[in-house]
Amino acid sequence: KQARKSGVVRHVGPGQNIWSNVHIEDVVSLYLLALSKNVPGTFYFVESGEASFIDMTTAIAEALKLGAPQDWPLKEAEAE
Repeated sequence: KQARKSGVVRHVGPGQNIWSNVHIEDVVSLYLLALSKNVPGTFYFVESGEASFIDMTTAIAEALKLGAPQDWPLKEAEAE
């Protein structure tokens, strides 16, 4: 939404932070498994990969046909 409004894809800082990702259908499958097995004391984790924020903003910029993503200083991001 912000990228379409401003015409610029931005990420706070250099974009080197890493985010895990997972498809919603995989999350649903995990919940169904956890609820059906119900093993006390068990921990479940679901993830299908990870990407740096710069990789994600680059993909968004390409999809929206905008220029390269830009660093967004924290103070400016907080003000908006």
